[in-house]
Amino acid sequence: MRDDLQNVFTVFNKYIIKDGARPDTIAEELYGKSTLDWVLIISAGITNIRNDWPLSSNCLLYTSP
Repeated sequence: MRDDLQNVFTVFNKYIIKDGARPDTIAEELYGKSTLDWVLIISAGITNIRNDWPLSSNCLLYTSP
Protein backbone atom coordinates (compact mmCIF):
# COMPACT_ATOMS: atom_id res chain seq x y z
CA MET A 1 0.00 0.00 0.00
CA ARG A 2 1.21 3.51 -0.71
CA ASP A 3 3.05 5.13 2.19
CA ASP A 4 0.77 8.18 2.20
CA LEU A 5 -2.33 5.98 2.48
CA GLN A 6 -0.99 3.85 5.33
CA ASN A 7 -1.27 6.83 7.65
CA VAL A 8 -4.88 7.44 6.65
CA PHE A 9 -6.21 3.91 6.85
CA THR A 10 -5.89 2.65 10.40
CA VAL A 11 -8.42 -0.16 10.55
CA PHE A 12 -6.97 -3.43 9.32
CA ASN A 13 -7.59 -6.93 10.56
CA LYS A 14 -4.52 -9.11 10.89
CA TYR A 15 -4.70 -12.42 9.08
CA ILE A 16 -2.22 -15.25 9.37
CA ILE A 17 -1.79 -17.03 6.06
CA LYS A 18 -2.23 -20.74 6.58
CA ASP A 19 0.12 -23.22 4.98
CA GLY A 20 -0.77 -23.75 1.32
CA ALA A 21 -3.32 -20.91 1.17
CA ARG A 22 -3.60 -18.88 -2.03
CA PRO A 23 -4.84 -15.32 -2.49
CA ASP A 24 -8.01 -16.51 -4.23
CA THR A 25 -8.92 -18.95 -1.44
CA ILE A 26 -8.35 -16.32 1.24
CA ALA A 27 -10.44 -13.78 -0.70
CA GLU A 28 -13.24 -16.34 -0.96
CA GLU A 29 -13.06 -16.95 2.80
CA LEU A 30 -12.96 -13.28 3.79
CA TYR A 31 -15.03 -11.57 1.11
CA GLY A 32 -17.08 -14.36 -0.44
CA LYS A 33 -15.50 -13.78 -3.87
CA SER A 34 -12.27 -15.29 -5.07
CA THR A 35 -11.96 -12.53 -7.68
CA LEU A 36 -11.14 -10.06 -4.89
CA ASP A 37 -7.70 -11.62 -4.45
CA TRP A 38 -6.17 -8.39 -5.73
CA VAL A 39 -7.41 -6.60 -2.59
CA LEU A 40 -5.31 -8.93 -0.43
CA ILE A 41 -2.28 -8.62 -2.65
CA ILE A 42 -2.36 -4.82 -2.70
CA SER A 43 -3.10 -4.39 1.01
CA ALA A 44 -0.26 -6.77 1.91
CA GLY A 45 2.16 -4.66 -0.11
CA ILE A 46 2.96 -7.51 -2.46
CA THR A 47 4.51 -6.29 -5.69
CA ASN A 48 5.68 -9.61 -7.09
CA ILE A 49 3.34 -12.50 -6.31
CA ARG A 50 5.92 -15.16 -7.22
CA ASN A 51 8.54 -13.80 -4.82
CA ASP A 52 6.45 -12.17 -2.08
CA TRP A 53 3.66 -14.68 -1.39
CA PRO A 54 4.60 -17.15 1.39
CA LEU A 55 5.45 -20.64 0.17
CA SER A 56 3.94 -23.71 1.77
CA SER A 57 6.10 -25.79 4.05
CA ASN A 58 6.06 -28.50 1.37
CA CYS A 59 7.93 -26.26 -1.07
CA LEU A 60 11.66 -26.57 -0.99
CA LEU A 61 14.00 -24.00 -2.37
CA TYR A 62 16.99 -25.40 -4.17
CA THR A 63 19.91 -23.19 -5.05
CA SER A 64 22.97 -24.04 -7.03
CA PRO A 65 26.27 -24.00 -5.15
